[in-house]
Amino acid sequence: MSSCIGFIIRFQGDQAIIQKNDYSIVSIPRNELPAHVHEGDFVVEMASTHEYKVDYTLTQLRNQEIRRMTGYYFD
Repeated sequence: MSSCIGFIIRFQGDQAIIQKNDYSIVSIPRNELPAHVHEGDFVVEMASTHEYKVDYTLTQLRNQEIRRMTGYYFD
């Protein structure tokens, strides 16, 4: 079981700044996230282990939506 945390909006020092689905902002120590995370990645916290994982499906959907929306401005 997992719960969606949100997406990484930036890294600030040793913290990852994450915007949650309810638009609130939280910071998580960067060393608690997988080493390969990037800004814009969706992360979820695994309820049973409290480990964070990247949700590649949500990340890809968000990136596609952003490209679709910005494509209107560049056509």
